[in-house]
Amino acid sequence: MKLQNPQPKVKGNRLQIKEINFPIPVGDSSAPWPQFRGIFVGTSVIIENMEDAALLHHQGLFGKCMFSRSWPTNEKPPVIRKRQWIRRKEWLCNIEEQNSIDNLNRTDLAENKNKKSNYSLKSKANVRNGHTFKFKNDVTHAPSLTPLNKIVVVNDSDDDCLDKDSILNNLNPTLHEEPTTIVEETVCLSLEEAFFLFYALNCLSIKHMTTNKMMSLDGFWKLCINADPKFVEKYVTYHYFRSKGWIVKSGLNFGCDFAIYKRGPLYYHASCGIKIRNINNPNKPKLSWENLMGYCRATEAAKKGFVLCEVTWPSNVTTNTCDIKDVRKFIVQHKILQRWTPP
Repeated sequence: MKLQNPQPKVKGNRLQIKEINFPIPVGDSSAPWPQFRGIFVGTSVIIENMEDAALLHHQGLFGKCMFSRSWPTNEKPPVIRKRQWIRRKEWLCNIEEQNSIDNLNRTDLAENKNKKSNYSLKSKANVRNGHTFKFKNDVTHAPSLTPLNKIVVVNDSDDDCLDKDSILNNLNPTLHEEPTTIVEETVCLSLEEAFFLFYALNCLSIKHMTTNKMMSLDGFWKLCINADPKFVEKYVTYHYFRSKGWIVKSGLNFGCDFAIYKRGPLYYHASCGIKIRNINNPNKPKLSWENLMGYCRATEAAKKGFVLCEVTWPSNVTTNTCDIKDVRKFIVQHKILQRWTPP
């Protein structure tokens, strides 16, 4: 039994498919070996340098942006309605006034600290355009509200009497500066991706977020196991399929552990979902036939294949005693399952 042929995406057909699957020089021993830097934040590794993030994404499709579906594209400004633009400016005025009030209160507290006077923050109301806004004491202070981007404002179209042509002709778009701070996107690597770059490709160095110190390979291995009890079998499976040329991503959308892509999600839809089955490890839960049938049905409804990946643990090795050297001792086999309906 073979997997279904990967279905190309319509948008991906217009993109140039690259043959490079890893962000390292392949076949050129004289080229310098790249070294990327990441920050371990507990459940993932963040790449803050956008040049490194772009190289990791475009040469291997490692990581995912925090807000965008794949890679952020800022070619077109966002479009909002006029009523949304008015309300956004009202909120901005209230935030700025609240910040000014808090700054005055901090100044008064500093002046009265030596006098040991009690100070209480009073709530204040502000009325603009017939709307009343009340401020609370626990308002989160906004960062610097410097315009960083552009935004397109169009007229409202709440009148049901107008047809589509009239609505499109009366949009009257205008370009404005975005008054709020735009949060810059960062690329997040999963624990499996980060350890693959750290251990297999040796092109990633990781710094701990709290200690601000560079981490060793053994230290990062232990932190990954503590963060995810299924990390060992998940990394072994990730390494297995990644070494075969597949782009491995999270299979949460299909109820599986992983989803594999040909060339990547930019060019093709997922070929199949992968579910891991542990063998020779009594501490791991076993899969029942009911669960397997459910996985097959879910992936079949999404027009994907289903692969059962059997990970055989070495003898006398458990999650707590597993070391990096034991990774080579694991045996991985995959089986393609399909739900069979009798005639």
